[in-house]
Amino acid sequence: DHAGRLIEAAGLKGVKRGGAQISERHANFIVNVGGASAADIAALIQLAHTRVREQFGVDLELEVELRGEWGTGKTGETGRNVESGENQEIRGRETGHDER
Repeated sequence: DHAGRLIEAAGLKGVKRGGAQISERHANFIVNVGGASAADIAALIQLAHTRVREQFGVDLELEVELRGEWGTGKTGETGRNVESGENQEIRGRETGHDER
């Protein structure tokens, strides 16, 4: 099933962590509603992944490449593992989706 529908069915549409929110328009998008940190975004990604897996038995696949430090203790493609949150970047694949 489509990831956005699964995330919505899991009751996560509009859920916020810090300045990040699962979009109220399309649940497969995370939007910065004001001052979102990489850790806020990572928390929502993890929440959606866990909740969908628990409720529907589906492991969602991340469609973006996480780069830099995400406050998760994991090293991004930059090769550094710094908890400071500096140099955060998110690059999406071309998916044909537009949140506007």
